[in-house]
Amino acid sequence: MKVEDPTGKELSRSDDSGRSTDPELSWNALADGKYSVVIGDLIQQGGSDFLYRLEMIQPKPAFKVATESHALRLDAGKTVDLKVNVARLHGFASSILVVADELPDGVTSTVTSVPAKGGEVAIKLSASDNAKAANAPIRVLAIQPDLDAPQVQVAAAILKGQNAAAGDMLVDQTEKIWLTVIAKPPPDSKTEDKADPKSK
Repeated sequence: MKVEDPTGKELSRSDDSGRSTDPELSWNALADGKYSVVIGDLIQQGGSDFLYRLEMIQPKPAFKVATESHALRLDAGKTVDLKVNVARLHGFASSILVVADELPDGVTSTVTSVPAKGGEVAIKLSASDNAKAANAPIRVLAIQPDLDAPQVQVAAAILKGQNAAAGDMLVDQTEKIWLTVIAKPPPDSKTEDKADPKSK
């Protein structure tokens, strides 16, 4: 996708946007006039039966949240870090908190504040000693806790590998992160007998 002036001169261009295969372009017109947004296929495989959806909006302050982790393992009595990347867009300056949601019983999450510049933060998931075995999807939320107009974004977990070609997978991301909780093994009965002879 590119923007051209009336003479056909290219003023700005975008291919993939971050980890997305869809282009996204932020551009300011320096003067009044007619400009063209041109859509094309870089590998020359477009055609009359290809459909493109173009959305043009005036940017507003916003934020996006994503994580590279789409599956986690957590042992009872232990803690695991989950790294999350938060991007502040178009001057979004309000406070943002990151926390995991829809956790199984016995599992808790810390709440982490996002720095003014955005970027990578980490939340800690902790399982109690008596947490039961579980396999469940969880979500990671980025929350702007404004009492009048709170905003919530769900983290997108990337499924596609760093070097995977576009279109290799039918679904490249998901809002559900799979959490596997491993319970502690039951105490060994023979060990208990040796420790307490009266138990016989």
